[in-house]
Amino acid sequence: MVARVPYEASGGFEPALEMLERRAAARLLAMNGTRVEEDAVVDYLYVDAGSHNPFRRVKPAAYAGGRVDLGKYVDLVREAAESVLAPFEGPG
Repeated sequence: MVARVPYEASGGFEPALEMLERRAAARLLAMNGTRVEEDAVVDYLYVDAGSHNPFRRVKPAAYAGGRVDLGKYVDLVREAAESVLAPFEGPG
């Protein structure tokens, strides 16, 4: 999963009530010493999609340690397939 990171050039991450997965991944990179440029592309993986804590929900791909939430990826593929096939479904 590749996401654009909303990083402000003015010197910090935008405060938000609910931290999105891409922001959590970018912050984890920054906290570990990786410079995250404005509009950087950050690769991240879902490792525990059910967690309420966004820092536990995703990890930057480089730090995931081989762990992934396979159930989340099955759900994403299912949603994508339903979206692509929806125009071909017959009437109800």
